[in-house]
Amino acid sequence: MHYIVLDLEWNQAVSAEFIRHNLSGEIIEIGAVKMSEDFVAEDTYKAVIRPVYYTKIKSRIARITGLNTRSVKDGLPFEKAYEEMLEWIGDEDYAYITWGLDDLPILRQNLLVHGMDDTALPICYNLQYIFDKQVTKDRKQWSLEDAQQTMGLESALSAHDALNDAIHTARICRKLDMKTGLEEYDPLPFRGKRSLLRETKFFGYRTRSQAAADPMIYSAVCPICGMSLQCSEYLPATRARLRSKGVCPRHGMFDVVIRFKKEEDGRITVYRSAIVDDPDLRKYYYGENQDLNIETAE
Repeated sequence: MHYIVLDLEWNQAVSAEFIRHNLSGEIIEIGAVKMSEDFVAEDTYKAVIRPVYYTKIKSRIARITGLNTRSVKDGLPFEKAYEEMLEWIGDEDYAYITWGLDDLPILRQNLLVHGMDDTALPICYNLQYIFDKQVTKDRKQWSLEDAQQTMGLESALSAHDALNDAIHTARICRKLDMKTGLEEYDPLPFRGKRSLLRETKFFGYRTRSQAAADPMIYSAVCPICGMSLQCSEYLPATRARLRSKGVCPRHGMFDVVIRFKKEEDGRITVYRSAIVDDPDLRKYYYGENQDLNIETAE
């Protein structure tokens, strides 16, 4: 087993009206550190990505990352960079480690918008949870920079460079008891009572047929760990709803509902919800008397 410490930088639409394909962020840089099963750093990977949807780098993102519209024009196409990274990872089983919750959803969106398979993504561990449990114990999401300072890790590497941030994250791994942390990995206590309901919004479709043809709306994920749910066929529940059962290999069965709503401007918005289908977990969060009927939970 290898562990791939992954960090992504991404660009966004200059304003809401320029959002394309419900893509909240287009990846412009990948940085990764390959670590052994004993969490020894073995190799690194870095690629700058040439965007095709949000080609003008926002000034805030340019200031933070050091990447600008001109510099990313010489980057690799996303498909080539990701396939190159998978070749670099190799055939051995692996898991991702990130700092925070945002990287895996952004990666999944980018795979889908480029017509690539997102179901093969491995489990992704958010190192913030392990850091909090072993170091700060305050159920707070610390920034990567603050976490380094807390652990006495100084670095001359600049922040918000994808590879540098992956290296910083890997260094924190080395200071933690990662084997115990992964064995006891449980993000549940860090989330609020609505954590077992993950609702994702997709908007701007001209017709319901156009919305229903978008593969992104069917790519449901586990609200606990973020892995892709293996969903059965989506079947009509009502005129405006589709329903499926999704399975996470780690956290069991989920009810998945897709709801279509016509807005005042005539456009179609899609809401996709996933609710854990486990009585014990429902009681853990909602108590004995809470009704988690899928129709009312939305």
